Amino acid sequence: MSSYIESLDRKETIKKAKKRMQHFSDLYRLLCAGYQIPGVSYGSDVQSNGYSNHSQKILHQIEKKDERYAEIEEVLTAMDRLNDKEGEVLFLKYIVMLSNDRIIETMQVSEYSVFKLLREAYFSIAILLQLEVKCEHQ
Repeated sequence: MSSYIESLDRKETIKKAKKRMQHFSDLYRLLCAGYQIPGVSYGSDVQSNGYSNHSQKILHQIEKKDERYAEIEEVLTAMDRLNDKEGEVLFLKYIVMLSNDRIIETMQVSEYSVFKLLREAYFSIAILLQLEVKCEHQ
């Protein structure tokens, strides 16, 4: 008997998570512009877990009556449940909107490390957001 994780199509699950994160990022940008929320800054002086609980600051700035609030809240809550490095890499990519090169620079890790970390973060957030894709042969 295989585990639940082994029953998932990892590639398709990651693909689905990437699409959801891009949608989240687009929606976040639109709402920030609409509410004139100042951009998030992430300087080199911030500790590696400087993104932690940032979601609460963001959510308090967005009016709860907005129907899109729930979509943003769901992703931010899931990001808060990731391990520090996975949460940080998604925060940098989709909220601060850094390129992979800038993420490498900011996190002071190799290109391969960022690639691997993003793949793990996508897979983890897919599970948290219930975006899993089962393998067809199962």
